[in-house]
Amino acid sequence: MRRKTTGLLLSTLLIIAFSTASATAQVTSPKEFLGFTPGDDYKLANYKQSFAYFKKIAAETKRMKLFEVGKSAMGETMTVAVISSEENLARLDRLKEIARRLSEGRGLTDAEARALAKEGRAVVWIDGGMHATEVGHAQHMINLGYDMVTRDTEEYRKIRDRVVLLLIPSINPDGQNMVADWFNSHYGTPREGTPLPWLYQKYAGHDNNRDWFMLNLPETRNMTRLLYHEYFPQIVYNHHQTAPFPARIFVPPNVDPMNPNIPPLVMRGLHLVGAAMHARFEAEGKSGVISQATFSSWWNGGMRTTPYFHNIIGILTETAHASPYPANYKLEPKDMEATTWYPNPYRGGKWHFRDTLDYMNTASLGVLNIAADLSETFQYNMYLMAKWAIEKGEAEAPYGFIFPLDRRDPNTVADFLERMLLGGLEVHLAKSPFTYDGVTYPAGTPVMLAAQSYRPHLMDMVMPQNHPMRLQYPEGPPIRPYDIAGWTLTQQMGVTTIAIKTKPSADLLGKLEKTSSITPPAASVAGRAGARGAYLLPGDRNIAVTATNRLLAEGHNVYWLKEDAVIGGKNYAAGTVIVPAGQAVHEAVSRVVNELRIPAAAVESLGAAKTLKLKKLRVGTYDPYGGSMPQGWTHYILEKFGFDHVPVINPDIRDGNLKSKVDVLILNTFPNLEDRRAAGGRRGPQGGLGRGFLGGPTPRELAPEVAARLKGIGEEGLKTLAAFVREGGVLISTESANERVMNMFRLPIREVTRGTKFYSPGSVFKVYVDPTHPFGWGMPAEARVLFDNGHAWEADVSFPSVSQGGAFARYPEDNPMVSGWIIADEVIRNRAAAVEYHVGRGRVALFGFDVIFRGQPHLGFKMLFNAILTGAAESDDLK
Repeated sequence: MRRKTTGLLLSTLLIIAFSTASATAQVTSPKEFLGFTPGDDYKLANYKQSFAYFKKIAAETKRMKLFEVGKSAMGETMTVAVISSEENLARLDRLKEIARRLSEGRGLTDAEARALAKEGRAVVWIDGGMHATEVGHAQHMINLGYDMVTRDTEEYRKIRDRVVLLLIPSINPDGQNMVADWFNSHYGTPREGTPLPWLYQKYAGHDNNRDWFMLNLPETRNMTRLLYHEYFPQIVYNHHQTAPFPARIFVPPNVDPMNPNIPPLVMRGLHLVGAAMHARFEAEGKSGVISQATFSSWWNGGMRTTPYFHNIIGILTETAHASPYPANYKLEPKDMEATTWYPNPYRGGKWHFRDTLDYMNTASLGVLNIAADLSETFQYNMYLMAKWAIEKGEAEAPYGFIFPLDRRDPNTVADFLERMLLGGLEVHLAKSPFTYDGVTYPAGTPVMLAAQSYRPHLMDMVMPQNHPMRLQYPEGPPIRPYDIAGWTLTQQMGVTTIAIKTKPSADLLGKLEKTSSITPPAASVAGRAGARGAYLLPGDRNIAVTATNRLLAEGHNVYWLKEDAVIGGKNYAAGTVIVPAGQAVHEAVSRVVNELRIPAAAVESLGAAKTLKLKKLRVGTYDPYGGSMPQGWTHYILEKFGFDHVPVINPDIRDGNLKSKVDVLILNTFPNLEDRRAAGGRRGPQGGLGRGFLGGPTPRELAPEVAARLKGIGEEGLKTLAAFVREGGVLISTESANERVMNMFRLPIREVTRGTKFYSPGSVFKVYVDPTHPFGWGMPAEARVLFDNGHAWEADVSFPSVSQGGAFARYPEDNPMVSGWIIADEVIRNRAAAVEYHVGRGRVALFGFDVIFRGQPHLGFKMLFNAILTGAAESDDLK
């Protein structure tokens, strides 16, 4: 019997050994595939290599399924590697269904939810590659993927059994290609250390981690569909670099303030996971772990923060040494003092790229291990938060929001709601007319009820933020927020909302039907214009600019109405789009109307109406070496609305005759006058990394095209800019360029915030707009703008604006803040917010607020578009 039992055990062990070997032996290692192991000094894999590697090992193991999830901005295939046990992957659809039902919080008793949590598995998201010059985490994803499918220790088996890991090889594939390819092509040459000439994402660069509620970028949209429509993870872990020096890694908890819309259980979960990560670092003897530093829980919009408002624990770490170069850190005694949130200080020494990836691996395993240990708890807690959100929405006002489509710009209303749907929120449409607070709304009116699982996100998008007053000491300077202080999206986009302040009746709820898509109201062409007639399109919609650009690109004449007028017995506002009848015009207008869903009306005569003829324009944006996020976002918005965009670099300005290249030039930053050095040349902190690209050496030589772009525009360039305007060009300035432009053209204005206590770090402001000024056409008289440490001027603020220049937008006589944080608001009361002046045959416009900010402030877009199209328009009336 003993021999029989022994034989059985040996057979079992042989089967286990064979099974383990078959699961791991044939899986290609990173070194076998790449020729190096990620983490080796001086080595970086690009995304094409990473994608190919994951495809290969997914075909070699039953512990991973690789799914394509869409294309990046530059056409790379984005993927998610789903890693778990073979048994879990065999029932992946069931596990996804369980995660969805728990995340919705409806139709379940607590007992049923607990049973589902027992049947389900914790879903954990870990990503890399977001900020491409933070080179460690995209490399770590390769190693983590390999380890998770090949290692057969007790811990790895436990994780695979109890967790479904969503591993994102790179959230920013294009950036990973750019950075790795640039580094690899320059390493070991005299040009090593040359900085990257452009942003590491086509439009947004570093701001790709600022797009997670706005959902402009294709990468963000692809990932968001996975988060809130397919997998519903309970934990999202977003890797970043670099830690506050000299710490080796930042791990939660975060610093104050906390956004009150975040569920408390999310914060408790954040602390719980952070504690598990801390404990693992200490157990492994890894020093330099810091918490409660820099990174807060106030702002909504990042990859780890937007999930907070979806009942998800969002983990951010910042790991030191974003470089493939080794370094030797020499620290002072003061850098090695222990504190409550830095109890085991890093003491310096030699540091390799491998050390960076080892810290990331410890952090990832810390998250995965506690997710495995508390799998049922994390799943059930997500259900509880969803359930409580619904109950709160049913018990507290506002109970929801009505979004009328018969107000200004229904197309933008539909755009807002589409973004909310993609972000996982519920939108209802009225099946029949309903009345609320004495107003009757037609069938098709959208309504968002507060009684939904992601209520925190809804409230954060629609209701104002009120950032707490935080000073370094009493009466001292402010503590700057980690990001911005206020962002209320309905305000930024100019979307009218009606808060439902009384509990909705059963009759109203019965008239609402949940929808999965939103489109603007259907539009048509009313009538057909005769030979001397025209077609009129409303100018108070942003989409009217797209219509204008399309018609101009097709060669049709397009005018805008210069002042309010009665045409054909109807009132039309300044800025109304006018397309004179002509060959194929009816067909062209019909196409625009059907595709853009903007109405048009045919008239037989314009009567005495005054018009402004528009023309197809070349719109330049100044593109400094290394790129600029505001310039990138401007490029994105111009492209989206159909403008011909031309990047303008220093050689274009130095060469002169700028008017032959562009009609309009937008300066988000002012060109450098002096030559810029490619790299600083000095060593990093305490003898660490150099100041070349990715911490490399200062380049010994520069490529001619690099040297040309780094060379300043000099005095000749200033003369070129001045000549461009005087010869009829339009110069539009925002943000940091304003002061230089103001001084260069000696504009009769004075900036009023300098030297005062005024402060407002990213807030939504109220401004008054002159609707008679061409730059204010189609705008509401009272608008909302995004102000981010912007400007206010002492200038002529009388409306209508004076003929040769003055303010076309001003701050109100009272506190302008609608959402966010402001100190000493009296400094900017009744001051100019945006000004325009005639200079020679051209125009100069300065915006004191951010008209583009991350592609969010749609009301700002309209003023920018007006400045572009009317500033360079031809001044003749349609006869």
